[in-house]
Amino acid sequence: YMPDRPYDQSGFVVSNGVSGFSSQAAIVTSPGYQYITLYSGDSYSAGIHRISLDWEMLELDGSEPLQSALDIQFVNGPSIFVRYGLDQTIVIDDASPGLTNVGTYAVGQVYEFDAIVNLDLDTYNFFIDGTQVLNSRPIDMNDELRNAGILRPFGTATIAVDNMQWEIIPEPSSLILVILGFVGVLAAKIMNARK
Repeated sequence: YMPDRPYDQSGFVVSNGVSGFSSQAAIVTSPGYQYITLYSGDSYSAGIHRISLDWEMLELDGSEPLQSALDIQFVNGPSIFVRYGLDQTIVIDDASPGLTNVGTYAVGQVYEFDAIVNLDLDTYNFFIDGTQVLNSRPIDMNDELRNAGILRPFGTATIAVDNMQWEIIPEPSSLILVILGFVGVLAAKIMNARK
């Protein structure tokens, strides 16, 4: 079972007409710690998982260094913690030593963020607007993926979020079996039609 909507949230409301979004978006409205979390009730120890969302900074809080964060949590090891700073940098804190600067953002622009977590290889990749900015970053071996969420930890920065998803990506061997099954059914129909 994968979450098809947020498991829990605080301080976000659905709004129409948010700049940059063609449909409704969740926008943070209350000061202080606010969040939206995806959680299925289980943890996952295998497979390839894609966690994605569209995110926009609508208004900065001029006094808080950490404006917003994407937090992908594991049962035992460190999170993949994507920090959106007051200086408009995007920095990732993970199992690797130190912080890794992966880009910048602009106020009023929508960004698509994707994390592809491969629990079979104990690695993850990170993408901003379809461009890979991190490749095969390590996660703790044999750890389990627990939840993911977007948050505004402090202050009054205004962010909007849409299309927040967590999906399991079929492994190539599974996809090949589905395609071969389809080809087999199609071949059988063609053979029966010729009789």
